[in-house]
Amino acid sequence: MVERLTGEDRVDPPSLGLSPLSRVRLDELLQEMLDRVGDVMTSRERLRSLLDAVVGISTDLDLRSTLQRIVEAACALAGARYGALGVLTADRTGLADFITHGIDPAAHAKIGDLPHGRGVLGVLITDPKPVRLPDITQHPDSFGFPPNHPPMHSFLGVPVRTREQIFGNLYLSEKQGADEFTEDDEEIVVALAAAAGVAIDNARLYEVAQRRERWLAATAEITGVLLGEVRRTEALRLIARRAQEVSTAELVMVLLYDEPNARYTIAVAEGADPSCDQLVGGLVPVEPVAAAEFGREKVRFVENLRATTEWPATRPRCPTVRRPSCRSPPPGRCTAY
Repeated sequence: MVERLTGEDRVDPPSLGLSPLSRVRLDELLQEMLDRVGDVMTSRERLRSLLDAVVGISTDLDLRSTLQRIVEAACALAGARYGALGVLTADRTGLADFITHGIDPAAHAKIGDLPHGRGVLGVLITDPKPVRLPDITQHPDSFGFPPNHPPMHSFLGVPVRTREQIFGNLYLSEKQGADEFTEDDEEIVVALAAAAGVAIDNARLYEVAQRRERWLAATAEITGVLLGEVRRTEALRLIARRAQEVSTAELVMVLLYDEPNARYTIAVAEGADPSCDQLVGGLVPVEPVAAAEFGREKVRFVENLRATTEWPATRPRCPTVRRPSCRSPPPGRCTAY
């Protein structure tokens, strides 16, 4: 049985000598303390998430998958709906690649070509510093979006460095649950970008080592064939095939120089496109002086293969590597693009 207290029997809590105004101030201080504790806990959670992301992006050394994980980790840490990592061109004036997160393949196909680094994206290329905007469309350098592109407003961009050089930029858009990205978001993505630079550098070194190993294996295989009974066409085809596999070129051709007639003959053409077989046996005219000059070079890079000479079939407009197959005339040459 519980005894009910009357108004006269009820005891008020001790006032601790505080006036009502002081008690209000104490409540405010307690609330502020609780808020700060909450901020500390949130910061600890974000720090733990950052450490998890750093470990996650370094789980393997494949460069492409490393770049994809970096974008996904940045979106998760900053709460961004869309993210991308733009890889700079060799001259650092535009974007050579654009790895995205948040846009499905069907939407990609509707949008069309990937960005080239103009507008606000180009701001980080010319001035590699973090950029945080409440609305990207209101920036003076905004270039607009192509048709079928999802609407984007809030924006956060951070450069990614490898060995003191700018490798590319992280672009995040559409902060979820808020109108814009915060200073804390910027700080944590900057920290992620620093770790990402190390992961990218390791992946690139691993890729170079793997490619060198494949070249050495291909060279050993070709040398073994040449030391035995040599059938010229089979040997040249093996050279072209291994060069195409290791360099990941679309097409590799071996051209033999016909000095009396001042022309090359396409002896072998190796590529994924079956139509490249139509090139075999084709004749390519060349000036004797140009052929002799090329024979003295180790390698030559050509920006536009189509414009170099008259080809027996249509050749793409693309960068090309050409290498003499011997150092003294009459040379042959191996062309890859």
